[in-house]
Amino acid sequence: MYYILNQIMNPNQIAMIGVLVAFILTFLGLKFPFSFLPVDHGREFAVNGALSKGKTRGVGLTFVCSFIISCVLFMPMDKEYIIYCILLFAMMLSGYLDDAAKTPWSDYKKGAIDLVLSIMTVVTFLNFNPSVLHIGSAKFALPMPVYFILAIILLWVSINVTNCSDGVDGLCGSLCCVVIAAFAVLFPQALGNYVIAALLFAATLLAYLCFNSKPSTMLMGDAGS
Repeated sequence: MYYILNQIMNPNQIAMIGVLVAFILTFLGLKFPFSFLPVDHGREFAVNGALSKGKTRGVGLTFVCSFIISCVLFMPMDKEYIIYCILLFAMMLSGYLDDAAKTPWSDYKKGAIDLVLSIMTVVTFLNFNPSVLHIGSAKFALPMPVYFILAIILLWVSINVTNCSDGVDGLCGSLCCVVIAAFAVLFPQALGNYVIAALLFAATLLAYLCFNSKPSTMLMGDAGS
């Protein structure tokens, strides 16, 4: 669809339409949530865990799917980004299955799944990009094995850090919106088409925050975090 719109609009106009569609799609998906989404039973060690009891959980399934659909419609898709979307869906699905499980998954099981997906993500990245580290305007070429290991550690830890934020969904979502939007504004040339992805994801998170602001009615769960 992007290439059809590109014949009558410039990339900025397409991006803005995409942001609007992503927000509306996510908002409607959350306004009328899937009936199969689990209900939170309260968490002993989460922030205000008792207050979350009875709320719809795992709605990360909704806004991640909305984000991927929006990307397919409003981004120039290539092989690399298609793989990223598949891996993102897999990460979300692993979190959702944990949310929906009657018995929560063990930390080792979740960590192992996250590690495998992190490795696949880094392999994909290095297959399409050089092992170059950018710090401001400076560039440092790292040996491929070193870059590979460091990137896996960074991604794996990042996934688990956001998983640990479960229970403070609003804070996590708000910070992600600020950081993602800041990257899109500050580094448009370096990000290229990924600027559109950043804006689309920020839009889906903003729609989610409409339902997570106090008094919240739903939680992203591991599917979202």
